Amino acid sequence: MFDSRTAQADLDEYLEDGLGTLERQMVGELRAAGAIDGARVLEIGGGIGAIQAELLQSGAASGEVIELVAAYRAYASRLAEKRGLVDQTSWRVHDLLAEPSTVEPADVVVMNRVVCCSADGLELAAAAAALTRRALVLSYPRSTRLTRFVAATQRAAYRLFGRQYRAFAWPEEQLKQAAAGGGLVEASRGGGLIWRYLVMLRPV
Repeated sequence: MFDSRTAQADLDEYLEDGLGTLERQMVGELRAAGAIDGARVLEIGGGIGAIQAELLQSGAASGEVIELVAAYRAYASRLAEKRGLVDQTSWRVHDLLAEPSTVEPADVVVMNRVVCCSADGLELAAAAAALTRRALVLSYPRSTRLTRFVAATQRAAYRLFGRQYRAFAWPEEQLKQAAAGGGLVEASRGGGLIWRYLVMLRPV
């Protein structure tokens, strides 16, 4: 499901139109929280690293993208080159839950549309919170009867056809509690009818 065609489409869309509405809102919340200036950014499951690139262009000092899908690497490199960010950013294939100790903590941690792709979504939120020095922002589909039904139907269909991707609609409060277990407190939340975001800060 996530391959070079997806990566190319993501790169083309970002270079032409910039971030999507949800992602712009997330970056705006980080700006409002004063979390960006001079920050090290970690984007978990970041694909081409578009949000990280936006934060670097907004005053962050350095960034790293970790991703499970190697196909994004070349397109992330192209984005860094086009935006003049090669010396500020790095990208690698890495499984956070398998080897959490090899990921350096960051001032700002981003997980955009990641927890919905894993049966370990709550564990991912907790691991991201543990790596956060200032602010964690994560996005996810709104958990309703409809979205949970759609996700369950998708999982059953993909299992039947031997495809690996699985979808989940984790309750917002469970994600918040997972992040709060890492010592973070809620700063804001928002989004639209389908996609939501949550911003958690580490108390000073």
